Amino acid sequence: RTRIVYVLDTAGPVKFIVRNAQGRLVQELAPIEAQAGENYIDYEQVAWQVAGGVYILQMTTEAGTYYHTMTVMK
Repeated sequence: RTRIVYVLDTAGPVKFIVRNAQGRLVQELAPIEAQAGENYIDYEQVAWQVAGGVYILQMTTEAGTYYHTMTVMK
């Protein structure tokens, strides 16, 4: 199970996209409405849909777009 923790200055919509190491779209998660402060999503519900390896997690909010690498282990 992978828990992705993130902090927002203000409440608003958050969109997560998973890309492979080459930057190609692997999975787009449903947008969520997050509260200001610390939030999290559990990636376990969808991790089984991707092969083990290194991925880029793209998070887009009203404040901008942020990237983080993550490793999925099978």
